[in-house]
Amino acid sequence: MRGRFCADCEQTHMSTSVTSYHTLISTNEVHETENVAVDMICDIHGKTFDLYCKTHDLAICVACLPSKHKHCYDAVFSLYEAAKYTKSSPALDDMTDSVNVALDNMNNFINNRNVAMQNIEVQEQSIRKSIGEMRTNLNRHLDKIQKSLLDELSELYTNCKSKYENILKTFHKTENEIKLLQEQTSQLTHLGSDVQVFLGTRQITEFINVKVHTVKSVVSAMQDYTIEIVMHPGITSLIEGIDNFGKIKVEEKNYSLRFKEAKLGQAQIAHTSVRLLFDSTGIRLRKKIKIKETVDEMKIYGCQILPNSHILIAIYSDDKVIMEYSDDGRHIRDILVSAKPYDVAVIDSNLIAVSYDDFMEIMSITDNNVHAKVTFDLPCWGISYQNRKIYIFIDDEGIVELDVSGNRLRTIGGKFAEAAGFLT
Repeated sequence: MRGRFCADCEQTHMSTSVTSYHTLISTNEVHETENVAVDMICDIHGKTFDLYCKTHDLAICVACLPSKHKHCYDAVFSLYEAAKYTKSSPALDDMTDSVNVALDNMNNFINNRNVAMQNIEVQEQSIRKSIGEMRTNLNRHLDKIQKSLLDELSELYTNCKSKYENILKTFHKTENEIKLLQEQTSQLTHLGSDVQVFLGTRQITEFINVKVHTVKSVVSAMQDYTIEIVMHPGITSLIEGIDNFGKIKVEEKNYSLRFKEAKLGQAQIAHTSVRLLFDSTGIRLRKKIKIKETVDEMKIYGCQILPNSHILIAIYSDDKVIMEYSDDGRHIRDILVSAKPYDVAVIDSNLIAVSYDDFMEIMSITDNNVHAKVTFDLPCWGISYQNRKIYIFIDDEGIVELDVSGNRLRTIGGKFAEAAGFLT
């Protein structure tokens, strides 16, 4: 029943024996719950849900009873009774666990993709740097071979030019000498005696013949030089055949992220009435499993069921294994552990918590990697997992609560420790 109370009415409400067990919440919390999308109306008949069918695990209205649940009278009772103990049922813990695990998965996936995006950014910057360095090295190498080629060109050009200059020097010298003879011949003709002309003619003619002979020798050995360049075929291929520095490629590969599984959903109705829970409940043997013997003395101390229905059995023996069996009794494998296992608790489809004589471990059953190890000063015994918490009983200390990373949260002592110690 809902109601709004002032401070005086709240005091009266809490002091009355009939209503003292009621839990009061603030009006703000009421407004927050109104935002929760929960269907309270039957889609078929438009009536409010007021009954619950245990057979079909459905909330129904009064009109649903004769039409679809006429054979379920023994399993139909008040929705109020069905929901009476829901807040203390394992189903609520499982739902909370499922939401938390789903949120953890999404956070892990988002973090993974953010890391992947950061990695691809680093790769892009690295490639940019590599391209720049390649261009710099290429420019440096081209400058080097260009300088070498220009130095060779200068040397060859200087050599050819020097040969041309030497020939020109010889020709200019001979030319000047002949011009001088020309002047001497003119003077000799006009001013010289017959004897001088006679002798001079022969001497000059002989000198001219020598010079002509020398010039002919030079001309016959004279060469023309042509300077040209033959490009290295690799340079031509680089220009004509290579149109890029390289190829940028993207390698795609599937990346499998481990998806943490929540606990298997349990029935939404955990405690409705003693009659419904226990009167019709019986124990029936479904399967008897024969455990394979490996040593003379084997003690089975712990047993848990994985989400895939496989069974984990903690064998306290020198073999230091946890045996895995299928639900039909077939031995799957032996999971090697660090010491003689006392008890085992299933965290999800991959992680388990194992207790030993004086320590516990959180380990992967996929690759046997130990994710966390916690050591205790006293012997430890039974271990359990619930709602993302690990509980382990320690002698003379109590029940120690840890998170799934192995961090110690608190110790539950007092009567809980005494009761646990008595049971052991």
